[in-house]
Amino acid sequence: MLDPDIAAFAVDQDKTFDRHFSTRPIAEQRALYDAFWRRWHAPLPLGVESEDFEVLGLSGHIAVRLYRPPKASSPAPVIVYCHGGFWMFGGLDSHDLPVVRLALHAEAAVLAVDYRLAPEHKYPAALYDVWDALNWVVEDGGEYNLDPRRIAAFGDSAGGALAAGIALMARNDG
Repeated sequence: MLDPDIAAFAVDQDKTFDRHFSTRPIAEQRALYDAFWRRWHAPLPLGVESEDFEVLGLSGHIAVRLYRPPKASSPAPVIVYCHGGFWMFGGLDSHDLPVVRLALHAEAAVLAVDYRLAPEHKYPAALYDVWDALNWVVEDGGEYNLDPRRIAAFGDSAGGALAAGIALMARNDG
């Protein structure tokens, strides 16, 4: 028997992402996705500060959100975070809660990247956005007291694939 909260989540998920979900226009799909995650958003843990700004990438400005937990060392290790969402959904707000928790428990700064979404932006646009964000940490993150020698890449679902991609790119780039 499922926990009642998990059961309610599963019912809502099945109702939101029903068999007709993918036939809807992309704007409607995104609105449903965002509304679903807003319904399941819990209060944020206290003590983690966040700041929204943009970094300049090769294809233009990229929105990011930098999270700083109270126990991060100085300069702070940093996690470049890539959100999930089937490559087409999600952003800084939809994944705010898990990123705050990640920063708090890892005791590291987390740079969440609002990469360009498909289908409007074809592969490898999202990969290049998170790569540019990683390079921003290395080149300019010191201005935010980030340690360019202690960087991790992390993501969930599609974001996990992006994190693995930039890790391989960093390895290959030396």
